[in-house]
Amino acid sequence: MSRLIKDWSQSKFQPHKRLIITVRNKDVDVLNLSARALLKANGTLKGSEYCRLIAGKKESYTVGDRIIFQISNKQ
Repeated sequence: MSRLIKDWSQSKFQPHKRLIITVRNKDVDVLNLSARALLKANGTLKGSEYCRLIAGKKESYTVGDRIIFQISNKQ
C-alpha cells in the first residue's frame, strides 16, 4: 500500500483529480491514514485537527481536507 500512496502523491494530475478507490473498509482506513500523513508532511493539511464521532466512528478533519459525499443504497 505504501507504493500506492507514493504513486498517488507523485501523480501528474492535479490533486483534486487524484483518487484512490478500494472496496474493503479495512483498506480505506489504512489508505486514508497514510494519505493524510503524507499531506501533513508536505504542508497541504495544516493546523489543528478537529475530531468528531460520526456514526460511531471517530473522524478527524484539518484545514485543507477534501470531503466527498456519496450516495449509498444498501437495501
